[in-house]
Amino acid sequence: MRVVCNSRPLIHLARAAHFALLRLLFRRILIPCAVYEEVAIRGRGEQGAQELAQATWIHRRHPRRSDLIKVSPSFPPPRAILSRH
Repeated sequence: MRVVCNSRPLIHLARAAHFALLRLLFRRILIPCAVYEEVAIRGRGEQGAQELAQATWIHRRHPRRSDLIKVSPSFPPPRAILSRH
């Protein structure tokens, strides 16, 4: 199963001190480069930044169209969407 994640689960799980839960649930997670920049670089010093920077099981890449799922048009489109394949 391929998992692509946006910044919210990373930040909120880090705030709750449950960042490691992601590793238990998913062996490998892909994040868009923009998510890494948002959380680990621009968010340096904030919750989730250090956890993401040290997570060797989270891999950065530019998302492909097949990685994204459709979102209801009533919501603003997020930069990256959590999807499971």
